[in-house]
Amino acid sequence: MSEVENELVIKDLIENYSNRKYNYIHYDSPDERGIDNVLLYDKNKLEIISDRPIRNNLPDGDKTRDILSKKMKLIWKKRKEETNVTKKSNA
Repeated sequence: MSEVENELVIKDLIENYSNRKYNYIHYDSPDERGIDNVLLYDKNKLEIISDRPIRNNLPDGDKTRDILSKKMKLIWKKRKEETNVTKKSNA
């Protein structure tokens, strides 16, 4: 997500989706307008390996949002229907 005002906005959003296991990555950026980038993700589907902000220096010296760098691992869980399938023998 981009153009996020602050961390409180993300926390409020997560509270409204309490049936999901959301987590987030947020860094305060130097943006003069006070907006940030956030990664909102489902903890059951992604594992964060590493994350960090990367400064985004503009040529004219203005400050803007950082780039949010992250390394993630997809968590793959078989659906219940897939685990209950029985193989038929050709014998």
